[in-house]
Amino acid sequence: MSHPRFLLLLVALVLAPDAARAAVDVPVGIFGTFLRVDPIDTAAPPTMIRLSTYGIAPGALLRLQARGDYDNGPGGDEFTIQLAIFSKDSALADRSLLARVPGAIDCGRHGQSGLTCPSGLPTDIPQDFYVMPDSTDVIVPPGARFLFVMPAECYFVDNTDPDGDYAIRITTLGMTDVEDFPERPLALSAPWPNPVSKAARFSFRLAESSNAAVHVFAVDGARVRALHDGPAEAGEHALTWDLRDETGSRVKPGVYFVRLESRDHTLRRRLVVVR
Repeated sequence: MSHPRFLLLLVALVLAPDAARAAVDVPVGIFGTFLRVDPIDTAAPPTMIRLSTYGIAPGALLRLQARGDYDNGPGGDEFTIQLAIFSKDSALADRSLLARVPGAIDCGRHGQSGLTCPSGLPTDIPQDFYVMPDSTDVIVPPGARFLFVMPAECYFVDNTDPDGDYAIRITTLGMTDVEDFPERPLALSAPWPNPVSKAARFSFRLAESSNAAVHVFAVDGARVRALHDGPAEAGEHALTWDLRDETGSRVKPGVYFVRLESRDHTLRRRLVVVR
């Protein structure tokens, strides 16, 4: 069955031409982040865009493009991809925390934000998503008033932008009706790193407290390890799989799946184990 957001996207694209607005470029700071920050880093707050400033409201179909590039150390001015997240308010939590955007709102997309550098703390959160140079189309979710944008980066103190051209281009393509969108009941982040040789980190999120099961399965469907099986509070939960099965033995290299089940919903993520 098609996801309701996908259906709305198709409708919006059909209705969009007469409602499209001129594109606007908003500069993106190369030192800012809404992710957890390594203790030795000097990262700044992310670029915060108040949607109403550009006449953008929930239900708007946006085309987002990462523009320009920046240098994150030796190797040249060549990095482009951005991470973004919608929020109901402008608050940010302490830089040491995993979930730094208390008002974060899921828009149906997800980016894999990896680990802090150099300490390797997990940063991945379910509500963020990639903004690509060749454009990312997204519907502004209910309640969203702000868009945070940052480089898809893990260490910020050594960033430079020799050209001064790093920005996000925002084009409103049209409007959809999102009033009846329910909050997604659960989310499962992509495992990191992937492929993995030592330990995989990921997180799951529940919209409300309920029983949840997070299991690892082999490609043939055999259960390898139960990582969580029981009650879980609403909110985000971080997990680590040490690549061992229920007996404590390290699993063989190959393809595995992390599966989250809660109530009548199931999500899974693919993971490749290497030596």
